[in-house]
Amino acid sequence: MGMFSVPLRVAALNGAASVDNGNSETVMATVDTGAFYSVLPDSLLRALGAEPVENLIFELTSGEFVEYPTGFVALETQGRFSVGRVVFGPEGRFLLGAMSLQDMRLNVDPSAEQLTPKGPLWF
Repeated sequence: MGMFSVPLRVAALNGAASVDNGNSETVMATVDTGAFYSVLPDSLLRALGAEPVENLIFELTSGEFVEYPTGFVALETQGRFSVGRVVFGPEGRFLLGAMSLQDMRLNVDPSAEQLTPKGPLWF
């Protein structure tokens, strides 16, 4: 699958589950369906006021195990909104992961290198 990036707006929750809470940042994030959670730099998340709530252990594609803090933020891309867990990752790492894509109801079209809206939801 080809890799491509999309603008992703990020905001700490700070009592308001919205990217319009006045303290947000727009970054270019690589769409990565192989990443379970979205990953953003620790320094960016903390600068926005996000706080880690739990450390989790992750297995990298190399087979190495690493531990990173995780927390909850508001995300928005292409007019789709989500509140979910993100990884407080290393500098320079901007990934939009599978859970965020699912929650925003977006499909990945790798040949066109774009995200497309999903149809109606099922109960």
